Amino acid sequence: MTNCPSCTQPVDAEARFCPACGTKITAGVDTGDALIGRTLNDKYRVLEKIGAGSMGTVYVGEHIGLQKKVALKVLRPDIEVSEETLQRFQREGIAAGKFNHPNAIQIFDFDRADTRIFYLAMEFVEGSDLKAFLREEGKLSLQEALDVTRKVLGALGEAHRNGIVHRDLKPENIMVLRDALGDLSVKVLDFGLSKLIHFPLGASLQTQPGRIMGTPLYMAPEQGSGGQVDHRTDLYAAGLILYEMVTGEPPFTGETMTELFVKQATATIPPLHESYPDLHVPSILDEVLAIALAKKPEDRFQSASELIEALEAVEEGEGGSAALRRSSARLRRAGRKRSPAAEPSEVREKSRGPARMRTMILVAAIAIVAG
Repeated sequence: MTNCPSCTQPVDAEARFCPACGTKITAGVDTGDALIGRTLNDKYRVLEKIGAGSMGTVYVGEHIGLQKKVALKVLRPDIEVSEETLQRFQREGIAAGKFNHPNAIQIFDFDRADTRIFYLAMEFVEGSDLKAFLREEGKLSLQEALDVTRKVLGALGEAHRNGIVHRDLKPENIMVLRDALGDLSVKVLDFGLSKLIHFPLGASLQTQPGRIMGTPLYMAPEQGSGGQVDHRTDLYAAGLILYEMVTGEPPFTGETMTELFVKQATATIPPLHESYPDLHVPSILDEVLAIALAKKPEDRFQSASELIEALEAVEEGEGGSAALRRSSARLRRAGRKRSPAAEPSEVREKSRGPARMRTMILVAAIAIVAG
């Protein structure tokens, strides 16, 4: 398999055109990539490039001794590499290798091939990322959306127990594959922006002042402002992804990064039956989403297991979940109210002083990053 250079969808190696967008696929090996065909530390042979991001490039590789296919994430050699970048990449290998869960990608190795090539060797995962999967299939059934979310939360919960915060959970970092029976297997990928923290669950960690790490469409308010984040930041992202799987679109959208940040920090979602009249889901799901997407971390579910328990209540159509009762009480104490009906993806923005202050912080953070 290879990837379409236009839409990045998986394409059979022998295909001449991408089945998704029709782009012509150039046959043969990417001779412009010096790593293809090279062997790293006499252990891994680099076979094919399958993706690239701001931090590095991902290849299909082969473990020579085991004759096993692996994925190799290599720090990009064509960029100026700061000490911070190297340390972050090293943390990725250390952090991701600390825990093992059936719904998290398995890290085999982290090493340096020479002074310029750092790489992670990890489990090779078949299938497509959730973003591409939703683009192909549209929204999921409620049962499938709950199932995928539970599996993602299982991986996150194990990571959180090991002091690891993902920090960049999004559909592109969730691989899904439908098996012959129609069931979906799930793997959470790319802890590339995660940080290993050595203090107890419930404590927080902070980036450098003004630094924003993550993806705005799936970014919690505290993360968008460059503030402190913890495991509850991941739970907010999981709530956003659950909403998107159920409705077919993310709850907050915007034309600019600034607009997205502001909506994440100040906007609330209306009940699903008001925005999506044809969507038949239990009303308890509205309450679960309201708690998962609460603006303050202390008003959200406090652990992945709490959110899993609430999802089980949704599946059973019951409102008696202990986790749901506890979280609902937190929201009531915070005086939070649901917004009036709105069109899909439209939100009502609050105009109170604290919201304006958060907006100013967000814009300032963006200016720092841009500068």
